[in-house]
Amino acid sequence: MTEKLKNKINDEQLKIRAISDEKITVKLTNNYAFQKIFKNTKIVKGFPMALLDLKEYEIKKIEITDPFTLGENDEEKEGIPPCIHVGILNFNQMISPNYYHKFSLMDEKTKEIYSRKFQFHMIELKKLKYVKEKQKKKPLYRWAKLIAAQTWEELEQESKGNKYMERALEEMIKISQDERERYLYLREEMAESDRASQIQSAQRIGRKEGEILKLISLVQKKILKNKTLPQIAEESEEDTIVIEPIYTLIKENPEAEKEEIYKMLNL
Repeated sequence: MTEKLKNKINDEQLKIRAISDEKITVKLTNNYAFQKIFKNTKIVKGFPMALLDLKEYEIKKIEITDPFTLGENDEEKEGIPPCIHVGILNFNQMISPNYYHKFSLMDEKTKEIYSRKFQFHMIELKKLKYVKEKQKKKPLYRWAKLIAAQTWEELEQESKGNKYMERALEEMIKISQDERERYLYLREEMAESDRASQIQSAQRIGRKEGEILKLISLVQKKILKNKTLPQIAEESEEDTIVIEPIYTLIKENPEAEKEEIYKMLNL
């Protein structure tokens, strides 16, 4: 099957899902949903209030820009207001168990701050489970929980009582009910899944030959015991996407030695 045909089939499947009665939970970890919600000035205002501990009246104006489409030269940089970068990660980056980090540009040797105008804020969603009770009372924690929510129940619970979050929930419900919005959301969901698969495949390719040969041998033994693909993946503590190509080649070539299977993988 060609890549073009595969993409066409996938797209048709997405369209069918979009017009179906399938209930989908809109998650803000989905890039399409996140951008859709946070480009709404009536919603996004609440986030910097929580992040920077500001009152509503202190935020005079919100400009939503795309850094990949806007040009910038030295003249434009002069006299600019504070530039605050916010990274929301769905994985762990820092060793610290804290979910929220704030960075400034400084001289590594003297620790002198270069400028307070440039700030970097990082939120690690995977660390929310380690947050202490005192921190849970802060508005930023609620926003992080809203972004990390995986069910409608969680979304309703975290947004309740906050007008900005409640508006966000209303927009997410609209996405789940509109055919075109559902299609665009599901398309991004599939794209994210494909990107994750590519990363995992790259990790598999990056392994040393000896490790892969050992894995091939293990899969061969499991197949002889009539183990299924999911069972082998679970017992070997490997992702299914790593095991699947090896499993398929062994099933198709039961008499092949592990070295032959390795060559067939074309790593």
